[in-house]
Amino acid sequence: MEFARPVSGPKGQPLDRAWEGSGGRSGAAVARVDYRLALSGCVGQPFGRTRKTAEIALRDVPAMPEIVLELAEINVGGWQGLRRAEIEKLEPRLATGSQSERFEVYFSSPGGESYDAFSARIRSVLEAAQRPTVIVAHGIVGRVLRGLWLGLERSQLAGLPGGQGCIFHLKEGHEEVLWSN
Repeated sequence: MEFARPVSGPKGQPLDRAWEGSGGRSGAAVARVDYRLALSGCVGQPFGRTRKTAEIALRDVPAMPEIVLELAEINVGGWQGLRRAEIEKLEPRLATGSQSERFEVYFSSPGGESYDAFSARIRSVLEAAQRPTVIVAHGIVGRVLRGLWLGLERSQLAGLPGGQGCIFHLKEGHEEVLWSN
């Protein structure tokens, strides 16, 4: 989570220049995936930042993602719109906890979404994908989606690699990092 950017929750944030550049650079990595397969299914999160990322990273693919509401970012309840420093004052584990504790903080926000509800939404997208599919997602959605695909326990999700602009190819229960900052 960026320190200066407000926590977006399911409403999202606009894509800034750094994110736009990352999306453009990652487009070459996406090209390594067989687009004939990708054309059969592209889905994305329901907010502008992800749509812009898809537009940039998939610019050579003649199909834009179908917006899937189940891929909305986690609802952080009363923390939505706050900056990380503000949340750290309310929940010190975000600043001082282990990687796993910091990950779990998102599922304990006041009035926010539980892990069970959040992961059930993400799992429904994976179960509905009956063909190879490109999924464009940001944030914790991507981490939980990958963990579910890989069959990981909840406690293992925080340790998954990730970050801005990463491209992962998930196939047959395995993950290949195609591009990472």
